[in-house]
Amino acid sequence: MAIDLAGPVSWVQRFLVLASCVLAIAAITLAGRYSGRALPVGGFYLLPLAVAAAFIPRWSIFVLAIATAFVSEYFGPYAWGPASLQRLALAAVAFTGGGLFAGEWARNRRITTALLRKTQQEARVRLDAVTEMRALLESSPVGLITIDSQGKIGMANAAAC
Repeated sequence: MAIDLAGPVSWVQRFLVLASCVLAIAAITLAGRYSGRALPVGGFYLLPLAVAAAFIPRWSIFVLAIATAFVSEYFGPYAWGPASLQRLALAAVAFTGGGLFAGEWARNRRITTALLRKTQQEARVRLDAVTEMRALLESSPVGLITIDSQGKIGMANAAAC
């Protein structure tokens, strides 16, 4: 199932993406728990957060990032102690910042794509109007001349010559 980032996303697609991201976070947590301190996996949490951020609102990105920070700290390889609050705060800021950045990037891409489509449609409409005007100008029995703002002749029909 391919999801178009530029178009609207249904609630079913949004749910599927969010559920798969939560499962990915759980898998990363299990991998980190299994590997212990030998293989740090904290940075991998950013990938499912970035994917989910393209489909959920800002407040949901914030909640998911904070929940991910708690999960990574609670199930992480380090015991709870005085440094845990510092790690938790740093993880919360990093995950929230990364998620919000990815969400804004996806939103800006959607906006840019919509503006590009609108500009292309307006260009097609303008071309159609110019073509229609040119056809009317050429078929008119009355002499017609178009002059631009600098006084140069743009078009003239055969009757005007």
